[in-house]
Amino acid sequence: MAFTLQFVDRRKRLARIQAGSFTDAFQVPTGKPTGEQETAWYRELRKLLGDTKRTALLVSGDKRTAARAWTFYRVKDTVVVQNRLYPDGFDPKAIPNRGTKVAGEKVREHTVRVVDLAAFLATRER
Repeated sequence: MAFTLQFVDRRKRLARIQAGSFTDAFQVPTGKPTGEQETAWYRELRKLLGDTKRTALLVSGDKRTAARAWTFYRVKDTVVVQNRLYPDGFDPKAIPNRGTKVAGEKVREHTVRVVDLAAFLATRER
């Protein structure tokens, strides 16, 4: 089960995530320059290799508006990935417990092994 997360077209701010057999391309419309954005993503993901059990990478929206984020939950030697809606805005200090429905919308889950996440992060600069 492979894992990748990176910009594939920096000018258009297009990124791609792969978690196991799942792959999705998405646009990151606002925020930091793409290099800084990737660095921030990787910093958050590295936390899952330690004691952190959940983290989220904001894709669109903010604290005041509806937002979407890739949300990661560590469950033993697996990481569960959700493309999650935050209808009341995004607060990185209040990532909810893992659930399968948000605002009536079914949340799809994808899994990747922690060792595959670690292998990917080892190829990225700190």
